[in-house]
Amino acid sequence: MTAKRFFYTFVACLGFFLCFVLKAQDRDSLETRIPTAADLCRSLDTLSQKEQKRAVLTQLQYLAGEESVETVSAYLSDPELCDPAVRILNRINSEAANQAMLNALPNADTTCLIALVQGLGQNRYSKALPAISALAGSANPILQKAVLFAMSEIALPDSEKILESAAVKAGYGYDRTNAADAYFNWLENLYNKGEQRLVGKKTGYLVKILKTPQQTPAKCFALRLFSLASEEKAVPEIFKALDDKDERYRGAALLCFENSRSPKITKELLKKVKTAVPEMKVQIIHFLEHTNDSALFSALLELLTAKDESVVEAAIEAAGKSEKTQAVAPIIKAMNQVNTPAVVKTGKAALLSLGSQTVVKTFAEAVPKSVPEVKIALLEILAEKRASPFSAVVFESARNDTGLVRKTAYTALKNVVREADMDTLAACLELLSDTSEINAVQDALYAAIKVDNNLDRQRDRLLGLMDGVERKELFFRPLAFVGAQSMLPAICDSLKSNDPAIRKMAADALINWNGQEVIPLLFAMAKSATPDTTLDEILMSCVNKIKDSDFNNVQKLLLFRKANEFAMKSKQRRVILEYIGETGLYTGLMTVVKYLDDLSQEVRQTALNVALSMVFDRNEYGDKKIKTLLEKAIRAATDPEMKFRQNTLLEFFDSLPDDHGFVSLLNGKDLSGWKGAVENPIARSRMNPSMLAEKQKKANDIMYHEWKIENGSLVYTGLGTHTICSEKLYGDFELYIDWKMTPRSEAGIYLRGSPQVKIQGAASATGETAVGSGGLSNNKQYPNVPLVVADNPLNEWNTFYIRMIGETVTVYLNGQLVTDQVVMENYWDRKQPIFPFGQLELHARGNRVEYRDIYIKEIPRTE
Repeated sequence: MTAKRFFYTFVACLGFFLCFVLKAQDRDSLETRIPTAADLCRSLDTLSQKEQKRAVLTQLQYLAGEESVETVSAYLSDPELCDPAVRILNRINSEAANQAMLNALPNADTTCLIALVQGLGQNRYSKALPAISALAGSANPILQKAVLFAMSEIALPDSEKILESAAVKAGYGYDRTNAADAYFNWLENLYNKGEQRLVGKKTGYLVKILKTPQQTPAKCFALRLFSLASEEKAVPEIFKALDDKDERYRGAALLCFENSRSPKITKELLKKVKTAVPEMKVQIIHFLEHTNDSALFSALLELLTAKDESVVEAAIEAAGKSEKTQAVAPIIKAMNQVNTPAVVKTGKAALLSLGSQTVVKTFAEAVPKSVPEVKIALLEILAEKRASPFSAVVFESARNDTGLVRKTAYTALKNVVREADMDTLAACLELLSDTSEINAVQDALYAAIKVDNNLDRQRDRLLGLMDGVERKELFFRPLAFVGAQSMLPAICDSLKSNDPAIRKMAADALINWNGQEVIPLLFAMAKSATPDTTLDEILMSCVNKIKDSDFNNVQKLLLFRKANEFAMKSKQRRVILEYIGETGLYTGLMTVVKYLDDLSQEVRQTALNVALSMVFDRNEYGDKKIKTLLEKAIRAATDPEMKFRQNTLLEFFDSLPDDHGFVSLLNGKDLSGWKGAVENPIARSRMNPSMLAEKQKKANDIMYHEWKIENGSLVYTGLGTHTICSEKLYGDFELYIDWKMTPRSEAGIYLRGSPQVKIQGAASATGETAVGSGGLSNNKQYPNVPLVVADNPLNEWNTFYIRMIGETVTVYLNGQLVTDQVVMENYWDRKQPIFPFGQLELHARGNRVEYRDIYIKEIPRTE
């Protein structure tokens, strides 16, 4: 860093420090201010470059006091340093500081003059007025602007001639010197000093002579000051202004009454509203709308019959704010008479604000008499007010009206019906053919029945209503809302109907079903989705039902993964990945990271965000493999936020322990890491190397014939009875493994080469002999059956979590504990304990068996 750069950095840092000190302590504290200011003043004499001096002066303004005036005054004649010097003296604002600026005026060049005049004006130093006035009329517009501003701030009557002449010359409009602004600033400052008479005289004159549109801003300002200075005397002029052609000036006139809303003024304004032009009427209405005056309310009711739409709209809005229910009928009448979108919209808003239960009857009675546009608004109000006593009015409109009125009435039904209306709704259903109307009545039927909070009674009542109806599919939707399980077979049969309308109703019922029991049916629908049963609706309904179900997280993960097999759109995958993340499972994380290289950028980004969130929540998930995958994805991410966070995230991963964690035993491509089974551990231990190698080759040949990788899973093809083994031996470990059975198949998992954590399959987990999977089936001395049956149906995936420590085994199946720290006996020699190490073996026989996502983590033994 160069010396020059170092100096500027130092001064900048000093400035920030001083700002902090001044906020923390009194600015005038002698202990903190004077020594530091003195040091800065002394440093000015040692600096040769003006840039350095300017930097010091800039910082000195935060600390300088009376003692700094002499030092700073030396720079008032320097064009490059005058501005920061003036700023310092401005802050000091003492007699000595102001006198120093005044003394510097005679010898200052134009640049310094501008700064000095501005400084004296800001400090309103009246002794400087003669010297500043002498500079008026300068050909330099910037200097002239500074002079006029300073004179307006000092605000003495002596400045009248100069300031007024400049404003006249500018035509009381904009010019480069801001002469008009300076003149009005002078008048306002005079008013604040108590010069009401002079200000009243000048502004009263101005409101009479200013005529052009360019002068309107000045005229508005003058009228405001005139009203303040002259008070009652200005009232006639203000009322006269209310008739002006310029809307801005009329608005300014109304604002003059802002601080004097006396009954007298209100009375005069109400007189004026009768004769004013429509635009002025609107302005007066809005000005008075919050005034609590009976005369105003009467006037508003009269204005509701005005010919001009904008006046009627303003009157409706003001009447709505009056909180007087007497306005309801006149507003409805006005809505019907004018009947424009703006008036109807404003009327609806006003009626809603006035719509207490005592006037809802008025809304209902007005529906049949109103024009269609107003009918729609009134029906919507009845719906919003849930006006159930007047459901008959809505029914009548639904039956007899047409178009948008009819549609609005049907939509409103669900908010106004009562339990007593159920028979009417049921009868109405069979008469309809329009899908949207049928859906509206079905929704209304459910709204009427759900008043009774007892689901069983709701179902019974709906089933009773359906008994006498020929088109039973019309009740599928409300039955779905209450979750009538007894109707599921009939609804599923209707999916096969030749009538597309019936198929659509059945599908809609299953999609909207209230209960998780419908999830398998939605999966079945997804397999055969047709144009009238869109996959997107089915899949999203299924996914949301899984999320809201009472299944444990392991079961939810299995179901989310199944749903993901149907996902065709990136949006669907993203939702499912986010829900998988909410399970918080390690196997869920391993599912998510598979999408870090998805073809869709949005899916990749979602997978990365979900995976990061899971690792943040559970740092132990951040093993070596996961860290490698996420670091690669972070570096490849194109999302701006991810790029911004890249270094922070990479540092986070570096902080995690370098734990190897779980290792996948399947590469999803081939049988690498696996071998065929050669007899049992004891028999193998007695073989010489050449015999073992020969038998291993034969076993491998059988393995390659009976086992294969299919869609990333390890599949037993059902060609014989065989076991596949891990090449590596394991002692203590944790194991995740998914498995799936087909009818008439059997399987099991050998731990340390010994049978077995039994996989019974759902076929044997039913009826009186139900056993279930996860037990140590070859035990004789210790328990050999699972605590509960937790198997999923055949052809559905199941998840084992197995933990083996020493001789004991714990097994969870689909999130449920089925074996709790049970000693595993040595099947091959029951006189000795289980082997301390051995291979992991997957056994299968009969028909097809599948395994996937095999993750194992070795647990070090403590001696």
